[in-house]
Amino acid sequence: MKNWYNTQYRINRLITESRLWLGTPFLTNGHSRGEAVDCHNLVYALHRATGAFPEFEIPRGRSGIAGQIQVRRMSEFFAPKSFMACIEDGEPMPGDILTSMVRGVEAHMIIYLGEVDGQPETCITALKGGVRFVNLLDSTWSEKRSAIWRIKHEDDR
Repeated sequence: MKNWYNTQYRINRLITESRLWLGTPFLTNGHSRGEAVDCHNLVYALHRATGAFPEFEIPRGRSGIAGQIQVRRMSEFFAPKSFMACIEDGEPMPGDILTSMVRGVEAHMIIYLGEVDGQPETCITALKGGVRFVNLLDSTWSEKRSAIWRIKHEDDR
């Protein structure tokens, strides 16, 4: 199975779109660039803007712990989608969605970008403090990763 982000052009589009979201404040259920966004809406917006995701309705959660449960629902939501695959083994590739555990609950999503501005293992995330680039090798992410979701190339859908 090929990754949808299988060309440098597609990877560069994802990185360029990601930069447009940097600094957007975090707010549960936010979904507007420059205004407010949460992790699952950032994932949807970036992949939708680059053409990787078809348009679909995403589940909405509430604030607090219910908002954290939202990510688990998103992961369950991805499972039956013909354009998504859960990767059991291996390393992330650009465009992959990584979910992570927080206090025993799958509670966060980030997008793996690869090398950005000479920095390897770069990801984009929406957390308190806003949208920012983070390093996958930081123990915050590497030790808590629960799943890798890959968007299938259109030939494999």
